[in-house]
Amino acid sequence: MQQIYIVALKNRSNEYITKIGETEQELEKRIIGFGFSGKWRKREKDVEIIEKIETFLAPSLEKLVKKQLMKKWKEHRLMDKNLGKGYTEWYYMSPKTMQGIVHAMKKKLYKDDLIINWLNKENIKYAK
Repeated sequence: MQQIYIVALKNRSNEYITKIGETEQELEKRIIGFGFSGKWRKREKDVEIIEKIETFLAPSLEKLVKKQLMKKWKEHRLMDKNLGKGYTEWYYMSPKTMQGIVHAMKKKLYKDDLIINWLNKENIKYAK
């Protein structure tokens, strides 16, 4: 199933960098596939899984979160190519802050989605 994930890693100054992503893969395999290099080499094992959210709207949620991050958090973006695949998705921020952004955007997405609104109106159960 599609899922949004939030992962975090402590940098050398013991502060968190946090990443948002979407995958259908097992998350542990996805993390190994990041392909860290340079000062991050072999740090994939240190990546903490903060949260996984299974949702059929994962691709849409990821786009919405990334748009929000670029709008309000752009200056906190790492842009370190040594972080491998998805390096543009790492931010200097606490995991709690990233979780807050993801959950706010999920709430907005579910509120704005016409199909979900129709399902709710008709009282039809669906997998969130």
